[in-house]
Amino acid sequence: MKLLKSRPLSTILIVGQLFYFAAANASEPEKVWQTNGFEEPESVLYDPDKQVFYVSNIKGSPIKKDGQGYISRLSNKGEITDLHWVEHLDAPKGLAINNGKLYVADIQRLHIIDTHSGKLEKSISAPNSQMLNDIAVDRQGVVYITDVLAGGIFQYKDKHITPWISPAQLPHPNGLFIKGNTLFVATWGKGLKEDHSTDELGSLYQIDLDSKAVTLIKDAQHIGNLDGITSINQQLIVNDWMNGNVFRRDENGTTLLFKAAKTSADISTDGQYLIVPVMTENTVIAYDISVIK
Repeated sequence: MKLLKSRPLSTILIVGQLFYFAAANASEPEKVWQTNGFEEPESVLYDPDKQVFYVSNIKGSPIKKDGQGYISRLSNKGEITDLHWVEHLDAPKGLAINNGKLYVADIQRLHIIDTHSGKLEKSISAPNSQMLNDIAVDRQGVVYITDVLAGGIFQYKDKHITPWISPAQLPHPNGLFIKGNTLFVATWGKGLKEDHSTDELGSLYQIDLDSKAVTLIKDAQHIGNLDGITSINQQLIVNDWMNGNVFRRDENGTTLLFKAAKTSADISTDGQYLIVPVMTENTVIAYDISVIK
């Protein structure tokens, strides 16, 4: 574990691989807890009904169908309660939950897992997909899934997966977040290269769920190779996987909030803290961003 040298730590409680922090620095977020021991954690999601976190572990190539991936479950304080809660997936990434079902994006398939039993109930293939990435569910239970490699967004409705937004409209979309009747999309960028960089940095878009109109958010244009997106206190929070930048968007526009670790992936929140999985460091970190002025 690496501690921030510029921040005095008043309390550190170590329990296994869980680290608690108490600190104060108004220019940076407060690191509340950090849990190690994962294997390329790509996405984290909070389940308010069960008060647990789910973490997807790729464990290997993000596009290899090897059965090595799995889902972990954590307590609401970040303690690992079941490291291999659901096993024998391939390279699971984005997560979403609705009515006791956990939806998991896994290369070319959407998995549906019962959150009560941990049973994998169904796996549905997405036609002509390459690497499904993030997931969001609307009020009607319709599921939206990005394909970060092939581009575009799929829709899972009435037990079928069909294309919803074309790759031409949204090349390399990544993170998803629904607020009201609007689907917010964080894109990776255009001109994807082998080292994951792009010719053009990614931007934020919004899509009207009824009309399917895609609109660029101009004050969040070309800001990074964007991965996750969530909302805390009515503010959108989005992060750049390549360099760790975390941005906040509100009525005043889009601003750099702080810099997390490189390869910080699909962020989430429990309503209070920003939860950040860091893929190459095999860790999940909870930040209190309310202390940032």
